Amino acid sequence: LGQANSCFPEVQLRLGFELDLSKDTEEELRFALDMPDLDFVIGSVHYIGDWLFNNPALQDEFKRRDINDVFQQYYSQVLSACRTGLFDIVGHFDLIKLFNPGVPAEGIMYYAEPVLRAIKDADLCVEINTSGLHKPVAEMYPSEEILRRCYEYRLPVTFGSDAHTPEEVGRDISLARQLAKKVGYRQVATFAKRRRIMLFF
Repeated sequence: LGQANSCFPEVQLRLGFELDLSKDTEEELRFALDMPDLDFVIGSVHYIGDWLFNNPALQDEFKRRDINDVFQQYYSQVLSACRTGLFDIVGHFDLIKLFNPGVPAEGIMYYAEPVLRAIKDADLCVEINTSGLHKPVAEMYPSEEILRRCYEYRLPVTFGSDAHTPEEVGRDISLARQLAKKVGYRQVATFAKRRRIMLFF
């Protein structure tokens, strides 16, 4: 898969996948990570306990919970995930915002800051994920505020469209590039055989 595509020789395909560190079992993780020719692994969190919080059918659960507790639980799980050493990229860093549930009393950075330090310590990459532009929150993950702190921490970034259909592949990547440049980035990370490669853009 890492070889050039014969129909589109300018395109290189990479083999990667997303692990849900809040739900995937140890057996699933071991199977995935033993996959041959693996180029990159994205780590993410979609569950708080058994609640799949990004499921539109379950978004009313936000109204039944204390928003401060929700953010604390979410970012605590992302923090734990970053310390596992199992993945290369932190996926959709602030996914918890997608239904506009409100802002916790302490502010977003109160919860995000310890995770950014853990990302730095673990030498991980942060995904600029464009799919949030097509969700109720109508902005990328992470927010510009968080991305500015990523830049201050000198955390590498990569671009992703979180495509679930062929039509979504690469959607709005040019906007991700614009946002990255706006906050100061001039390089983007790509991966081959679990090795990070930095490219100017």
